[in-house]
Amino acid sequence: MMIRYFICVLVLGISASATSWFHSPSPSQVAFSAGLTHNVALGKGRTLCFNHIFLNIGNAYNLKTGTFTCPRSGVYSFQLSALTQKGKEAWLELTVNGKLIVSAWGRTGYATATNAVIVRVRKGDRVRVQARRHTTRLFGRADQVYTTFSGYLISARCSWTEFMVQARGPLVYFRAILPKDTTYGHRSTIVFSQVEANNGSGYNPSSGVFHVPIAGLYLMKCQLETTNHGTSEFFLEKEGSDQSVLTIQHHYSSKTMSVIIHLNVGDHVLVRKRYDIKTLHSSATSWLHSPSPSQVAFSAGLTHNVALGKGRTLCFNHIFLNIGNAYNLKTGTFTCPRSGVYSFQLSALTQKGKEAWLELTVNGKLIVSAWGRTDYATATNAVIVRVRRGDKVRVQARRHTTYLYERADAVYTTISSYLISAR
Repeated sequence: MMIRYFICVLVLGISASATSWFHSPSPSQVAFSAGLTHNVALGKGRTLCFNHIFLNIGNAYNLKTGTFTCPRSGVYSFQLSALTQKGKEAWLELTVNGKLIVSAWGRTGYATATNAVIVRVRKGDRVRVQARRHTTRLFGRADQVYTTFSGYLISARCSWTEFMVQARGPLVYFRAILPKDTTYGHRSTIVFSQVEANNGSGYNPSSGVFHVPIAGLYLMKCQLETTNHGTSEFFLEKEGSDQSVLTIQHHYSSKTMSVIIHLNVGDHVLVRKRYDIKTLHSSATSWLHSPSPSQVAFSAGLTHNVALGKGRTLCFNHIFLNIGNAYNLKTGTFTCPRSGVYSFQLSALTQKGKEAWLELTVNGKLIVSAWGRTDYATATNAVIVRVRRGDKVRVQARRHTTYLYERADAVYTTISSYLISAR
């Protein structure tokens, strides 16, 4: 089992001369987001058919077959999140035409399995989520949507040259993985040496450092998995300061950290191990998209422990960015300033011996859930939805008190969002 990536994408590119917006779709925009509202036992090799649609622009996702049939060639972003049943496992693969792209694994009961990837997909290609080698058992309820699958077209231009010629600025993104199990010591830099994409040539596979080629807002994702028992901690570092932290406690446990941050030309970004020595399967991705003057994006984190009562709103206290000033730290509310299609990503870490049960809501209505049950468990989910101007988006505790673990130098619980399209 190999879950290993580092992704970086420029969400907003900033230049002195002009701005552009790669996410802003034409009428031929493609985006979908689907969820599971019931338990599923998925046999080896079977395709997971999500039964609830949040969004299906282009009608390319088929609920009956569980297949996304690409309607337009281009660069696509895909995100997968799943929750296992009690005492069961989940081993899923995202495939294109039957070929493995990335995997997601959850071993302990009520464990979260997540992954994300950016790939070039051609018209007619079939993208599916499938069970790996044995039966995968997933937990779902009509009022608890933990397992989701989302994707959208970043750009219909498929080459670096096309981006430079046809767009008003370049697209920057890279995806890199660890090619095999690797052991790292205290404060070691995680070197994702196998590069699958490197538009903009910012990532150095020899050093594991991303050298920022264009100033702007970057969405960075990193998934890590240990193969040994015990606790490991990793952090995303920008110019010597921690930007996001991820803790892995269990044997063969996989976790994902995600953050949107502003980077300047020449900044260095890397992933380090804080302590412990473990063997890793891991990978990382990052990407950049260009801006429009009316772009909306925010990313916020938590820097202290929180005990959040039933129905209460989680107020993040640290802002990474807040373009449009739509996220309110005091109320914990994102008030949509512009109608459109938005991507939301949530991640949280439980306190020792405690649970976390969170919901992402729009105007008080449940969209997706995130659950972490065991000690220092990560609860994550992601969704793409259409939000109207004035709508209120919040992260709220579900039915009982949620206990979240944080420190000023260790930001585990985050929420990030950006406007994909105003159409």
